[in-house]
Amino acid sequence: MIRESSGDRGTAYIAALLAAVVSTYIALEILQTERGVSAVLAAESGQARLIAAADAGLAMTIYQLGLKDSTQRLRADGRVHALYFEGVNLSITVQDERGKVPLNSAGPDVERRLFAAAGVEGERLEILVDSLNDWKDSDDSARQHGAESSFYRSMGFPPRNGEIRTIDELAKIRGMDNALLERIAPAITVTKGIFGTFEPALAVPMALVAMKDRNGGQYDADRRREMLSGNQPALDFWDKIPVTGRVLAVTVLATGLDGGSSFRRDVVVQFTGNPEQPYWIRFAR
Repeated sequence: MIRESSGDRGTAYIAALLAAVVSTYIALEILQTERGVSAVLAAESGQARLIAAADAGLAMTIYQLGLKDSTQRLRADGRVHALYFEGVNLSITVQDERGKVPLNSAGPDVERRLFAAAGVEGERLEILVDSLNDWKDSDDSARQHGAESSFYRSMGFPPRNGEIRTIDELAKIRGMDNALLERIAPAITVTKGIFGTFEPALAVPMALVAMKDRNGGQYDADRRREMLSGNQPALDFWDKIPVTGRVLAVTVLATGLDGGSSFRRDVVVQFTGNPEQPYWIRFAR
């Protein structure tokens, strides 16, 4: 639930967005009551409803993440927050980008542990590690199990030969498929300019396994799983972490009551500490 706070800026933007969402719902209700509405229009209005609900959930999440009162602030601890909004179920997760594997600067050992933690083994594991590094490096010489421009030519695109720009880009890499990408996506980041180094206490278990040699050893991944499942209390230092400078990944999954339709909104937001522009959207899809 949104709480009013006179000291928190950005409220006007949130209110405007929520007003637009309400207007969208009114328009959808009018559309759906018209006689002779086709099945196509009905489907489109249903999708628009999911999008509007997801954006409303995003607005409320950003508001609560930016509250000055740290005891009331939503925690970016990777847990799933359930919300019901105008006939739509919302599942919202927030993760600090410092708790993810920085894929552009990660080396082969980190990458190998990441893919292995996702269930990859054998030759495919070597193909993924070598192909990922071939994708990132600037030359056109393929590693033993890797792939360069000659491999991708028939697919109609060249390798990046530079820093990965989006998580979705990984789907193009040799050895990758959608199922694997979905498993590793919550544990990796390609966001530039993240303040600070990898923080184990903020990480999901897969990232902890991959980054086990950072910051003096491996954080207890089993304890982290327990915390995310709700079987252990959240870490008690959350309220002491300032919001200014934090780069947070927000995922909102909107699902219709029929359970058969859904819409996903992904945003990376950075809080600036500037009352005139309290946050930046670093990435959105």
